[in-house]
Amino acid sequence: MRARAGTTTPFYFGETITSELVNYNANYTYADEPEGEFRQETTDVGIFPPNSFGLYDMHGNLWEWCTDDWHPNYEGVPTDGSFWLDGNKNFSPLRGGFLAQVS
Repeated sequence: MRARAGTTTPFYFGETITSELVNYNANYTYADEPEGEFRQETTDVGIFPPNSFGLYDMHGNLWEWCTDDWHPNYEGVPTDGSFWLDGNKNFSPLRGGFLAQVS
C-alpha cells in the first residue's frame, strides 16, 4: 500500500505499467500495453514520476525478496500489514522490477 500511496489502482500512476513509467523488463507486457524498453540495469532515482508521497521507484528498478510465503493470488492477504505466512517456506516470492508469469 505504501508504494501505491493510497491509490486504489494497481500502480500509483494508474491502471497500467509501461517502460516510460517504470524500469522493468518491458518485453513482458501488462494488460494490452505494447512491448517497451528493457534497460537491463538499474536507473538513476528520479527519472520516473514519484508517487503522491514523493517517493520514487516504488514499482520496478529492483527485485525484492519478500518475507511472505508465495500465494497464487491475493485472496486472504492480511490487511494490517503483517507478513502472510502459512508454512509454504520453499517459495518466498521475489517482487519488483521484472514482471513474470508463474504457471
